[in-house]
Parts: sequence; C-alpha cells; structure tokens
Amino acid sequence: VYIQLLILCLYRLQLLLDCLLLHLIGYTTLHGWDKDHKEAKKDFQKSVQIVRILWKGPFPPFIGRLRRYLYVHEEYVQPNFVLENDSVTLARITDEYCIFAIMPDDVNVYDTGAYPFMYYAHACHAIKFVLMSHSTFHAVAESCQNYLDDSTVDLTFFPNVGRCGSTLLCQMFSKIPGALVMSEPYATSNAIHLFNKHIVDEKEYKALVTSAWKVQLKVQLKADFDKIFIKPALFSSASMETLKEAYPRIKIFVLTRHPKSVISSFV
Repeated sequence: VYIQLLILCLYRLQLLLDCLLLHLIGYTTLHGWDKDHKEAKKDFQKSVQIVRILWKGPFPPFIGRLRRYLYVHEEYVQPNFVLENDSVTLARITDEYCIFAIMPDDVNVYDTGAYPFMYYAHACHAIKFVLMSHSTFHAVAESCQNYLDDSTVDLTFFPNVGRCGSTLLCQMFSKIPGALVMSEPYATSNAIHLFNKHIVDEKEYKALVTSAWKVQLKVQLKADFDKIFIKPALFSSASMETLKEAYPRIKIFVLTRHPKSVISSFV
C-alpha cells in the first residue's frame, strides 16, 4: 500500500513537472515533444507510442492501470510494430488504450514451465509498453496475419472455472511437438469488464474481443506451429461465444469442477 501511494505521489509530481516543461520547452515526460504528440493524433503511421517503464508498483499479478507504473515517453512508431516483433504481445485493454508489453529477449511468455500464466510474465518482466488507441487496434487486427484465419493450424480453446487442473494441462500440451500453448492471456477479460461496466457498448465489446484474439494469435515470425492450445483467463470465458460466432472452426472444451471444491481451493 505504501509503495502504491508513493508511486501515485510521484506520478502527480510527474504531471506537475510536465506542465512546467510543456510551457517552457514544449515537452512532457509522458508524451514527448508536443508537436510529435499532436502529429501522432493525426498521422496513423505515427499513432502508436512506446513508453519505458521506470518503476512498477505492487500489483495483482497482471498489468494494471498505467497509474500503477512510473514511465516515460520513448518514441512514436507505426502500428505494425506490434506485428513485426515476437517479443511484443497484447497485455491489457483499458477504456483509453490497448496495451502491449515489450519483453526482454530472454523471456518467453509462452513458456508454461517458467510462467504458468502469460499475464504473470507480462507483469513481472515487461520493460516497455506500447500504447494504442482502440480505433488503431481494430485497424491493426484487420491487417494482422493470424492463426485464426489459417485453416492449417488446429486451434483448441479450453475455458475453465479455475482450480481445475487447467494449468497442469497447459504444461502437458506444451510437450507436444509442433504445439504452442497460450496460458491465460488477459486482454479479453478487460474487454468483458468494460462491457459489464457500460464503458463500451455491445458492438464495440464484440469488436474488441475479435480484434484481441486476432492480435493475440498473430503469426509468430521465428517459429512454426501446426496446433495451438489456448487457455483463456478465468474471466475471459464469456468471450468464447463471440469468437465461436466469428470463427466456427475453432474447437472448445470446458474444464469444470464442483463450485464448492473450487471455492474451497481458492480460499
């Protein structure tokens, strides 16, 4: 709690510093040069921002709100940056941004032996964020070469109720030759939260879910797979209906457990 309060205080000081810098030299630590920031709002090819993380606050083990981090602007890049780098993966969707995490070269977010959940790897090891508006995100998803559109790759989703052996199943699937396992990517959970809180309407919710899974399942540039197993995060299960409507070919099986046992296990 104290660390989070400290970060919030430092963030407010950063905002005050940015106000001063903006009036003096036209620069802010959060958005860079003012002319570049304004141009990024108008030019699609420069509409995506990369920020460098200076300090992470205490967290539930997933990428939280940006105010839980101290970060500074680094550069504006073209949107396809997120598709051209395997080390860049979708981490979170907020009411303002779709956030991608840039990972160190030695961290593989799909390694279920090292990281039981993708969101945990993101929270622990992200060194930079890529910030993208919803409209740009949808445009990127439209142009994204992804495994959903590749009929030669077998896609199996297994939503679950939690505490039911799904993490062990991920580790078992990861031993299959030619298989890629995605254990609990979290962005679609955020889309569901935005919809439940009436921050986005149903149309935008479905668009976010479809775009998120497309980008989540972007073709890997340095590896080749013929089967992919995806374990949605616990609160992402509701997104399966929307995805199945858009891509009937995907396979879905649900892992369940008696509610009493699930609750006892969580407690």
